[in-house]
Parts: sequence; structure tokens; C-alpha cells
Amino acid sequence: MSLRAILLDIDGTLVDSNDAHAAAWSEASAEFGYDRPASFFRPLIGMGGDHVLPKIDEALDEDENPGKAIAARRVRSFPRSTYRQSPQRRARKRSSNI
Repeated sequence: MSLRAILLDIDGTLVDSNDAHAAAWSEASAEFGYDRPASFFRPLIGMGGDHVLPKIDEALDEDENPGKAIAARRVRSFPRSTYRQSPQRRARKRSSNI
């Protein structure tokens, strides 16, 4: 079987992963005592951790703990959150045009 195509999804183009990102931030921050629902993080998706962490607590910084640990935990949490992802409304049409 020969390879006919490779599809790369630039975050949010084919799969809506915003809720998965928000869930990962929520799970990671809760482990460090910052209980915030995923809905708290939803409008922050797209910002880097350097902007998200101070929204959780002004004292958090991604270069120092516990902010650094929260950000690392979020990265590990994200793959578990991906089962909640769903295709964008016109993903099939977009990919069929390739």
C-alpha cells in the first residue's frame, strides 16, 4: 500500500479541540488546589501558559513552581481529553478538497 496523502490538522481547522484543552487545564490546575471548571479556561484557549497561569492565580508563573508543574501536567492531561473532541462542522468537506 502506498501513501497517498498526509493530513495535518492545524489546531481547530478539522477538529475542535478547544474543549479538550480547557479540560486539560482544569484537571491540571485542580491537582494543585486551583479548582476551576473547564468553562473558566474555555475563553483563554489560544493564549500561552504564560497568560493562562496568572488568570488562575496572579502569583503563578510558567517558569517557576507550582505554575511550571501545572503547565507540564496540562500537557500530560491533554491526550486523555482528546476523546471529547469532535470534527468541525465542515471538516469532511475541507478534507475532501485536498
